[in-house]
Amino acid sequence: MTTLNLTQADAVLLVSTEHGGQVGLTHAGRDVLTRGAPLTLVIDGVPISRWTGSVDVHEDASGVTLTGKVTTGVEAALRIRPIGNLGAFEFRVTLKAIGGVPARIARADSFAADLAGGDWRGLSYTSKWGEEFEPDPFVLTGPVELEVRTGRSALGRDPWLGLEAPDGRALVVTPSWSGNWHIGIEAGPSGYRIASGISPWKFYHDLAPGTSFEAPAVLIAAGASQDLASLALTRGVASLIPRSAASEAIPVEWNHWWPYEDKEIDEATFLANVEIGAALGFEVSTLDAGWFGVSDSDTFWWDIRGDFAEENRARFPRGLQVLADETRVRGQKFGIWMEIEAVGLKARLRRERPEIMARRDDDPPEAPLDAGEPGFLGYVCLGSDAGRDHVAKGLEALHDKTRFEWIKVDFNLDPKAGCTCPDHDHGAGDGLYAHYRGLYALLDEFRHKHPDVIVEACASGGLRLDTGLVQHVHCAFLSDPDWPTHHFEVLHGVSRMLPAASVLHWPFSEWRTNNPNQTFRVTDPELTDDRFDAVVRGGFPHRFGLSWRLPSLTVHQQDRLKRHIRLYKDVVRAFVRAGDLQRLTGTPLRSGGGERAPGFQLSLNDRHLLFGFALPGADASFSLKPVGLLPDRMYRLTNLSFEASGEVLARLGWEWLSGGIGDIETPSYIGVLEPV
Repeated sequence: MTTLNLTQADAVLLVSTEHGGQVGLTHAGRDVLTRGAPLTLVIDGVPISRWTGSVDVHEDASGVTLTGKVTTGVEAALRIRPIGNLGAFEFRVTLKAIGGVPARIARADSFAADLAGGDWRGLSYTSKWGEEFEPDPFVLTGPVELEVRTGRSALGRDPWLGLEAPDGRALVVTPSWSGNWHIGIEAGPSGYRIASGISPWKFYHDLAPGTSFEAPAVLIAAGASQDLASLALTRGVASLIPRSAASEAIPVEWNHWWPYEDKEIDEATFLANVEIGAALGFEVSTLDAGWFGVSDSDTFWWDIRGDFAEENRARFPRGLQVLADETRVRGQKFGIWMEIEAVGLKARLRRERPEIMARRDDDPPEAPLDAGEPGFLGYVCLGSDAGRDHVAKGLEALHDKTRFEWIKVDFNLDPKAGCTCPDHDHGAGDGLYAHYRGLYALLDEFRHKHPDVIVEACASGGLRLDTGLVQHVHCAFLSDPDWPTHHFEVLHGVSRMLPAASVLHWPFSEWRTNNPNQTFRVTDPELTDDRFDAVVRGGFPHRFGLSWRLPSLTVHQQDRLKRHIRLYKDVVRAFVRAGDLQRLTGTPLRSGGGERAPGFQLSLNDRHLLFGFALPGADASFSLKPVGLLPDRMYRLTNLSFEASGEVLARLGWEWLSGGIGDIETPSYIGVLEPV
């Protein structure tokens, strides 16, 4: 028998070859996961939870791998490695056919373990467009199954689960996957058993002799509370995300979409915003949808997605190359939107390249995109070599033309169970799996080829937001709506899963269309400086950008926004780049309930940025209590708000921790705590 311990901070992961393999987890000496079977597989219809014979253990500098037979013809390797430095681990299962016959894999969870006894309370989040990260708490009294079947990781539920016991134990679990996933808790040999990985719904992979299948990874983290386990997780994710000089600069971005959409954007409008934006301190201006397709000012971007080889010269008469060059002449970098996978119902690409379209003719979706052709799924299958080649060439052609420095990669449809085409370099049961493997590879290849380009992920806002995709892009867009209460609710949730450096969201955009909540206008005569400041600062705890009509700003507003952007650049973005984002209050709810004065903290090397916001329904004043200070160290608080800038107050850490900052009477607050 071989027993190894992977230790990280107060978390100890025990890996043993006893009884066909066992995995356990303790935190601060308390059991979180008891020593139990570490596999949940279904191969050729047979459920498997352990290796069948001897287990080989290989330990190296980055982790440990357990390898052994699970059937006479299939070998399983479980790779476990610590990530970050606070108590987070990555689990990944790889299956290999070592016999002379094929095997069908119908379930392959990378993480499986026995949950230690206790009165566990759980927290998960439901998610749909404009309602991402809606809290769904529960008490663990029976089986729980969390699952997504829409084909996008955060449509239905967000891929995160937190468990907490009142005696100071917590566990968080997140599948690192952008497609269908599940987290299940069921009755086990001595309590509850938890497992997570790719959803088994309509999934199977036929493992040919001599080939391997790598299941999507699952990340877990332990702590003394859900908040501390979440901190361990986000610290771990921060160690996995791509880094580049361009991305680490955390540039301030303007995007044209919400105030103009595709109906009011053209060359003159875009460049007018670019010119003002450059004077205000913006560093990138992004052209969103509306630039492609036939030269007609009335085209609707949704219908013709995929026709990216065409430029709409009715809106941009001199073409994209000139637009990009003129953006740089005005002092900014050029960004552009592209939905690289999707194909609109009226797109020429759909007719001209039918062989690369994702299809499900044998089992079409219940609500097809095209009732006349129900098997059409609306996207290029990236599990196909030809499909991946087409998308890669389209990206390169657009880059060759514009030399863009920022690309927003969107995805506005639900692939559900995915493609079943037998001639697409994948099987009938693993088309969606192959598509996402293809997407990850394509994004990695593009980033490595163009390290000066920032790659942003988006999917109808935040409907494909997960710890898998963020390992292949520089940042991910949080949600399409961004009115303050919604924004802070979503930020409260995502801060348990992703670091600030992976998050982009615009504060309170000006929408061209009517929306009962997106009511912000810079031309509102009742817009006070305090309210203006609160709106702008709402985007400070992460990557910052705006989607406003910049020419509508008054001279006074321009000056105020310029000061905010300078503060973000000089102080805030260093914390965003490498800091820990934590919550200081309960969850604000977009429905009007919950916390009405949410607070957040960005911490870096024992320096702490504090943010507080008063939402509708808040009391006349609010307070903020920081976390993570050393009790016996003296800290100086500097108020960074403009009117109070320079106010300094010094106290010991325990005094700040217990008393906090009280009697804040403005709609927003920003301050920095740092050791004296």
